[in-house]
Amino acid sequence: MFRYEIDLVNKFIDLKRLETNFIRECSFRWGNIDIVEYQTKSISFLNSKQINSLKNKDNLHVFSLLYKKRPHTINYLSKETKLDEKIMKKKLNNLIELNIIKDNGNLFTVNEQIDFPDITVISYEMKLTDIRKALNQAVINKKYSDYSYVVMPFDKYDLCIKYRELFQKCSIGLILVDDEQIKEVIRPKRIKEINFNKLASKIRLVNDIENHVLIY
Repeated sequence: MFRYEIDLVNKFIDLKRLETNFIRECSFRWGNIDIVEYQTKSISFLNSKQINSLKNKDNLHVFSLLYKKRPHTINYLSKETKLDEKIMKKKLNNLIELNIIKDNGNLFTVNEQIDFPDITVISYEMKLTDIRKALNQAVINKKYSDYSYVVMPFDKYDLCIKYRELFQKCSIGLILVDDEQIKEVIRPKRIKEINFNKLASKIRLVNDIENHVLIY
């Protein structure tokens, strides 16, 4: 049906183009994700200074340890980030100055007025035949996404359906594509875990959107 993987990618994008925005060969991770789709409802929860601060890897690491989690001490944050306490204090002071973090008597929390931008990140791993490799990479993609899919040609339906239980166990979705349609065969579960990699991917998207970077 598709001679090359790029043909599958192009057809998938052609059939989805009018609905959403995409990044091809997205560099959220080593080896890249074939396609990332992003859907935005609001990006107004952070101002430009806050976004720039969270683009810093160490600052974002601190934020990820506190966001939607219980308060922590500077000692805990230093150990988790492997940063000296003097450096950590400077990081925290910067985040406090920007109203991202609050100091509640030596216990640090995320400012309750801060919420992360409402962006949904969906990753698609495209493969013509190698379903095992596709599943493995789709599992890795979960670290960076809210939803993760494998996308294969429709004529691989019988092969794919043999792995239904594994797809469901791993919360991975399956989409099949032919020349005329995209069909969702297995619906993925939302990945609720909040980690550094997922927050980093969303900060990158917010930055690109704020700076009017066109992504296709």
